[in-house]
Amino acid sequence: MMRNELGRFKSGYSGNAGGRPRDEHKLAELARSFTIEAIETLVELMRSGKDERVKGTAAQALLDRGWGKPRVEVVTNEQPDSYITALQAVSARLDASKQSERTSTVQAPAPRN
Repeated sequence: MMRNELGRFKSGYSGNAGGRPRDEHKLAELARSFTIEAIETLVELMRSGKDERVKGTAAQALLDRGWGKPRVEVVTNEQPDSYITALQAVSARLDASKQSERTSTVQAPAPRN
């Protein structure tokens, strides 16, 4: 058994005995070597308009793997903490909804004759 009674690995044993693959860092380098060709492919697809989804997807995957996906930023005219206010308002509505469900399910006792 490689684990003790607490489920932890015993001294001298590992859950990843082989360690991290050494060639992992070379993948990004290899993808980057195709950057110009990938961009040219995307431009060609954009200009030609033919349905070559596989080529476009492959080119995009190379760019994403080599350079990472672009950051998405949300631009708003509201105050920086306005999303917190919005979340608090939603939470208050949910709480009020739960409260009204509880009170509507409680029935008044039947009148005695």
